[in-house]
Amino acid sequence: MVAPERVPSVLLTGTVGAGKTSVAEEISTLLYEIHAPHVCIDLDWLCQGYPAPPDDPYNEALMFANLAGVWANFRTGNPRYLVLARVLESRKELRRYEKAIPEARMTVVRLVASEATIEQRLRRREVGSFLPPLWTRSKELTGILDRAAAEDFSVSNDGRPLREVALEVIQRLGWPRP
Repeated sequence: MVAPERVPSVLLTGTVGAGKTSVAEEISTLLYEIHAPHVCIDLDWLCQGYPAPPDDPYNEALMFANLAGVWANFRTGNPRYLVLARVLESRKELRRYEKAIPEARMTVVRLVASEATIEQRLRRREVGSFLPPLWTRSKELTGILDRAAAEDFSVSNDGRPLREVALEVIQRLGWPRP
């Protein structure tokens, strides 16, 4: 039996408001510009079912089950790269990614930004009653991510153009760039 080809993959992590989704989309745009077959998934959308089980408040089990199914469909298109966005609180969680996406050769990149930048982004993005719990969660996650040091490397996403941040990520990954 031939082993499946490994797919260079990046998991963009960071606290709420660090810019995971925006940077993932910009990386996808850069890959599109050079016609590189790829998949880009904001994993938060794969767990938007309510209520979440009491023992799984962020619906991780649902997200990983959905990811395995979605990846099976995307894999038929032979993507050369995989871009994911989701908070990663521990390197141990990577086992679940490996199970859902056995072909992935995962690199974890943490996006960091100042508290002032994150607050500004959240205030611009969250105009309803979800802002206070997100702001609280963002500060909590910053501490969790600092202690976990689960990333392979980090990139500043503070006061820089989005394209510049995405270019730095793919350059450090060794991926092709426009």
